[in-house]
Amino acid sequence: MHKFKKIIPILVIGLFVSFSLSGCFRNDELVTNSQSLKDGINEIDIDVDSANVLIEQGEEALITYSFPKNVNVDYSYENGKVTLKGKNGVSLFSSGGNSEVKITIPKDKQLSVITTKSDSGNISINNITSEQINCELDSGNFTMNNNNAKKLVAKVDSGNITEDGDIESIEANADSGNVNLAGNVYIVKAETDSGDININSKKSQTEMRLNLDTDFGKITINGKSIN
Repeated sequence: MHKFKKIIPILVIGLFVSFSLSGCFRNDELVTNSQSLKDGINEIDIDVDSANVLIEQGEEALITYSFPKNVNVDYSYENGKVTLKGKNGVSLFSSGGNSEVKITIPKDKQLSVITTKSDSGNISINNITSEQINCELDSGNFTMNNNNAKKLVAKVDSGNITEDGDIESIEANADSGNVNLAGNVYIVKAETDSGDININSKKSQTEMRLNLDTDFGKITINGKSIN
């Protein structure tokens, strides 16, 4: 009889934990918000735990973001600066799923600074002009196509850095992944722990200013291996 009394609380606790964990592991329904940036835009600051980030040219200045209900979203738009932070809530094991932040910028608009951070997800920036672009990514790929900027600073722990455009100065660091740079490449400082560095520039090797280092990987410049 005493053993039976002890088993009942254990069963209750077990059922409670089971229901709780099932709630934690569920993929919450995404909530989507869209805001027109009618007063113009000159700076972007995105910091998310788990989401894809896409910044590209569009017909109007617009931000659209989708997150599960358990994600705490802090969004502001003031004096031309867009700030968005999306941090996971109390559901310890919940996933960002298909969470996404998308910003469109009108053609011929130049920004001052674009800063993007994501713990898990891909970051893509296309057809944008900005003084400086900063990217920090723990797990995922960072890609840029047809952009114009004076400086790019990109750091990826696990994933590739791919850039094809007109960037005057590039700092790229990939712990585990490849650094692929193309276009009008000029000043480059690139490092990888485990990955290749590939540069295909409109300039010759002697015209570029390069500081390249890899622990376990190949370095190729305009189709020629240098290590």
